[in-house]
Amino acid sequence: RALVTYQKIYNGDHQSIVTSLNNVAYFYRALNKPNQALDKYLSALAMTERLGQQNKSIETAILNINIGDLYRKKNENQTALDYLLKANELLNQLDVDIQILTNLLNSIAQAYERQGDLAKAEEYATKILNIQTRFNGSKKESSETCEILGDIYKQKDDLKKAIEYMQKAYDLKKSFYKTHSNSNMISLVQKLASLYKLDGNLKQNKTYVLEEMSIYASILSDDSTSKSTENNSDIGTTESEKSNDSTITTDYAAKLIECIENCEPNALESQQKVDYYYQIASSYLEASPTKTIEYSLKALDLNEKLGNNLSKVKLNRLLAAANLSLNNPNKSISFSLKSLELNSSLGKKDRELNLALTLKTLGDSFYSFNDLDKSLENYEESAKIFKTLPTSKYNE
Repeated sequence: RALVTYQKIYNGDHQSIVTSLNNVAYFYRALNKPNQALDKYLSALAMTERLGQQNKSIETAILNINIGDLYRKKNENQTALDYLLKANELLNQLDVDIQILTNLLNSIAQAYERQGDLAKAEEYATKILNIQTRFNGSKKESSETCEILGDIYKQKDDLKKAIEYMQKAYDLKKSFYKTHSNSNMISLVQKLASLYKLDGNLKQNKTYVLEEMSIYASILSDDSTSKSTENNSDIGTTESEKSNDSTITTDYAAKLIECIENCEPNALESQQKVDYYYQIASSYLEASPTKTIEYSLKALDLNEKLGNNLSKVKLNRLLAAANLSLNNPNKSISFSLKSLELNSSLGKKDRELNLALTLKTLGDSFYSFNDLDKSLENYEESAKIFKTLPTSKYNE
């Protein structure tokens, strides 16, 4: 509305129209409509030039940056560079925020890298790192720059420098992403594993392959805990009410499966493999109960030699929940009872929590059988135990 109003008022070129075009482009970009955004940015820049302000304002430089970035994302790198280098020329004449300058240099470095001009890409990435070091830039930004340099040196077949900068990027990133399960670490961990493998350092390669698996497993574990997936859906919950991010969760599960299948035979300890299969099985409960059964049985098979009763309790309960989802209440009750039988062998801390969870699953099974008396009996026993647990999450 503001844009239309200004166009009517001024009936020609005016700085207020330039500002409105810029604002409209910003919102198009936020709405993931890059073509419409680009059209508005180009109109704003053309008007700026007609007004004779193309070499005078920070706004003109930022217009060139925004246009260049949009062309870069369209993989039109030479056109992107035309606008980005013009912006760099303008910024060199102005007193600008360091953040704007480093973001611009970052875009230029990436555009050159995509063009295959690795010398220019290295030149601009090095400039960014020098500025960040001089002005004490954030660890996040420095990490991103080191990662760009690592990618450049890998393409130049300089493995020593590629590993050096990728390792710096990892160390910096690790220091500001506090949680081990942060998905932002995955790409960097994969790159380090690949570089160390190319360099023949199989020990370090194994370290980062295992870390990648550990990140996936932590994400699945966090998701499983937050959604309480092993207890199945609440009574009365419809399919449409289930979490919309189940696809993302199963994507991570699939990636963890791929890692397990591709890693060296003795890279994982047996108990770790059992735990990973349990997390994979849990993540599939909503989307594919048959996969939950498949990976639960794999875990149980591996666990036979280990004799870990806690794993047996959890896996049998998970099998009960999966069979309940598949409308097999008889099998669900059978696995729940097996879980209850094994539960008595656990230590007190694990015994009470797992007993409450299994009784809840057993209550669900009897409910689906329309045996309301037994269902209520198991729910009440489960609730009674939950109330004695110290953690507020379990009390809820």
